[in-house]
Amino acid sequence: MSIFQKKTLVRSLQTTLCAALLVACSEGPQEPQELNIVADMVLTDAKVYSFAWDAPSSEGVPAANAPYANGVWTPDAQAVAIKDGILLAIGNNDDVQEFVGAATEVLSLDGAVVMPGFVDTHTHINELGATLDVVDLKGVENEEEAVRRVEEYVVLNDVPQGQWIVARGWDEGLWADSFPTHALLTSRVPNNPVLMDGMNGFGAWGNKLAMEAAGITAEAQDPVGGEILRDAAGQPTGAVRNRGVALYREAVPPLTLERMQNRLENGLRIMSESGFTAVHHAGVDTAQMAAYEALAAQDRLPIRVNAMVSGRDKPLMEQWLERGPTRFAGDKLFVHSVKGYYDGSLGARGAKLIEEYTDQPGHFGVSGEEYGFFTEEISSMLQGGFQVNIHAIGDGGNREVLQFFADNFARNPSLKENRHRIEHAQVVHPDDFAVYDELDIIAAVQPPFVAEDKVWTVD
Repeated sequence: MSIFQKKTLVRSLQTTLCAALLVACSEGPQEPQELNIVADMVLTDAKVYSFAWDAPSSEGVPAANAPYANGVWTPDAQAVAIKDGILLAIGNNDDVQEFVGAATEVLSLDGAVVMPGFVDTHTHINELGATLDVVDLKGVENEEEAVRRVEEYVVLNDVPQGQWIVARGWDEGLWADSFPTHALLTSRVPNNPVLMDGMNGFGAWGNKLAMEAAGITAEAQDPVGGEILRDAAGQPTGAVRNRGVALYREAVPPLTLERMQNRLENGLRIMSESGFTAVHHAGVDTAQMAAYEALAAQDRLPIRVNAMVSGRDKPLMEQWLERGPTRFAGDKLFVHSVKGYYDGSLGARGAKLIEEYTDQPGHFGVSGEEYGFFTEEISSMLQGGFQVNIHAIGDGGNREVLQFFADNFARNPSLKENRHRIEHAQVVHPDDFAVYDELDIIAAVQPPFVAEDKVWTVD
């Protein structure tokens, strides 16, 4: 075997196969043929990348034992044998032949690439699925282009007057210093309330009808943890930041259960087609959870879903605190974690910093209870055995969340074992690196934000 030595392989399989191989288990490790291990499926003639090599350096240089040379990656295997969802062997075509039996399905992949299934540990499936039934604003470079997409959508879909239109995907980080106003959107799309939702949920704007529906008026107060942007005369521009986005979102009529199921299923299908075998959906509210449970009951989940209970949905947290961490029948839906929201984004000046923003003297961002982080309820979920994953972007936010975990572990040190995470962890004070290690907290960094933010973060 080119990757797994046979005896090592058999040892790793003994726990799983012991019930079927009682005699062999009692006799200790043996060669695969002696155990008569027969694969359910064998894939041959493929370009297999096993990822069995060591991790790259901190600078991204591939490990010495990686199948990489002169800037080129090459497959490190040709065939795979599988039984009961477990890899029996990876090697060349001849290596896997001993696992082929009468009932084995053998598939020649004719040079197709095979890699381990991907797991996205922080995604928003509802928003991905929504790209198929809302106006897609991903990649728009300016306000004019964004509004034009909405106009085209209205004409193409013959949208009746008065019906809400939701558009999503413009980059609020890239546009942080120049959020659009309602003026152009109102003039071009005057007969339908329109929400222009940002890519990451930290910024939005709407037209006049949407502003009226959301209660965004001259007299309106900024929501806790959010901001209604205003012009020099104090009038709302139509744009909002951080928790201000909720004003618009709450004004949009809720989806039916059936439509929510379809949206989630569409999002999961996109992930599945892209090579993902599991996702962690960060921040699942009551409506989404009901849809996930219905999909699981109908065996309509194409991949595994770890649904993180939204830490902003108090009734849902109360319900799950009573139910406890759950693995649903069919092994496709898991609810054993909670998503907390501690501070805002860096681009929207919402991330909580230790020192003030250099371009906004006296401003440190938003965090904690004022941003919708319910300390008591999330502590109860943590103490109840749930994994807790908390969004924190600024160094001040990270430090305060680390203290939150320390306070909870002081009550019950064994809870450290539940693999708690700080989501994003974009700006962390060097003094706090050791605290991450001491508390065994995972820094769940999302690499795309590094690429997006690096061009303006220092400024």
